[in-house]
Amino acid sequence: MKLALGTVQFGLDYGISNSNGQVYLDEVKKILSFAHSVGITVLDTASTYGESEKVLGTIKNDDFDIITKTTKWSNEKSVEDNLHNFDEAFSLSKQNLCRNNLYGLLFHESNDLLGSNGKLLWAWAEKLKETNEIKKLGVSVYYPEQVTKILDLYKVDIIQLPLNVLDQRFLPLLPLLKERNIEIYVRSVFLQGLLLMEPNKIDPYFNEILPLLKSFPTPRLEFLLNFVKDNEFVDKILVGVTSLKDLEQIHQAYLFSSGQYNYSDYAISDERFILPMNWNRK
Repeated sequence: MKLALGTVQFGLDYGISNSNGQVYLDEVKKILSFAHSVGITVLDTASTYGESEKVLGTIKNDDFDIITKTTKWSNEKSVEDNLHNFDEAFSLSKQNLCRNNLYGLLFHESNDLLGSNGKLLWAWAEKLKETNEIKKLGVSVYYPEQVTKILDLYKVDIIQLPLNVLDQRFLPLLPLLKERNIEIYVRSVFLQGLLLMEPNKIDPYFNEILPLLKSFPTPRLEFLLNFVKDNEFVDKILVGVTSLKDLEQIHQAYLFSSGQYNYSDYAISDERFILPMNWNRK
């Protein structure tokens, strides 16, 4: 089972297509129960995901491997204060999640590792592996060049990266990552839900790519999932949901094979559209 569960919606009102807001606790319990029943074993969270870690900590989560993320480096603070903040944030994550150890810790901001204090940060994180507080250490990235730079400096266990039918920038790097026995987690498979939205509900900001979005084969959910599911190098596919129904539909689509497509026809490189941080909607 490649599906893994992203949990940002458990702590925040997140996603361009999210009309339900933050997920209620009772619904989270149903989602996790179903996830466990179909063989989903990984939960992805972060201290910056609002109440997500606290919500997960109120529910029995022993059946899941949990991955969280670091805080971010502040140039306004000293090296000592920053290292203290990283330590405190990780301790709070464990406390909120009610876990003594976690499957993975990812650096939330890959540029923190590429800065002048990157090796200090990596040494701090490696100590967490030595004390068995984490099993795997990794990084979340946005750009392919970040991957190549990080691989030159550090022995990474996990890399989380965006991958979907529009954003195929990382495809050439996946074989290299697998050669190094790095676990590959892909996110933004639905691009915050944009790729699943009905065309008449899509913000005018995306008018330039609307013809491409309209050209997706149907059923779209199967089409989008198969792109990442069929990639031999992808270990886990992170999906975020706002209801049990969402996850049931995703799981059903995951089990369905939608046929062969020339996915390269759908790839674009315009970062105004493939990177949500650049979206400038009015």
